Order: sequence, then C-alpha cells, then structure tokens
Amino acid sequence: MNLNKIIFGIKYKYSLEIYFDEAVYFDIYSKHLQTNSISVITNLNFIISEFSGLLSENDEYEESTWTINDKKTAMVLWEDCLQSFNDKDFLKYLEKYLDEDRTLGGWNATNDNL
Repeated sequence: MNLNKIIFGIKYKYSLEIYFDEAVYFDIYSKHLQTNSISVITNLNFIISEFSGLLSENDEYEESTWTINDKKTAMVLWEDCLQSFNDKDFLKYLEKYLDEDRTLGGWNATNDNL
C-alpha cells in the first residue's frame, strides 16, 4: 500500500508520501510555487523536531527518507503530519523556515512529479 497526499500551503506545495514494504518509508517534498524549486524536507531540523517523537529508537529518521519499522507507528505519523500540514499556523511557521533553507541552496530547479 502506498499513500500520497498533495497539500497547498501559502507559498509552497507539499507532497507527503508513505510506502509500505517490509518496513515503511516516509518522505515529505516541498515545492516553492514561485520558483518551482523542489526539496525533500523530511530531514530538516524543523520536521525532525516536530514529528520524530512519534518514532522508536529503531526507526531511522535523520536521512531524507525515514524508515519506520512498525506499520501502526507509521500510520500515526501519517495522520499527525496530515493534521499539521492542514493547519495554517503550522504552515506559516514551516514556510518561514523553508524560505531561510532555500536561501542556503540545495533545492533542485524543477521536478515535474510535484
């Protein structure tokens, strides 16, 4: 089973993706709507601090793709992320952080998948 949710923020578009296999793999992509620049944001300190508390010490969440060993935990993470990304106050704070991160570089020019 794979889940993908597209969410439009204020200045960014987000793709939350979760893939179920032997483990569960989780990614969050962000696209700046004005420049079309893209980045995987799952490994940003802001995202890690917001959502990693749901994970166990056996899960891997410091890389751009998080590996979650328990499917129930993955679904709790999924629901929590959906709730947060649909909250305007959360998005305002996140997008301020993303604006700063974009100025540091590392965002791809375009990606047609988002």
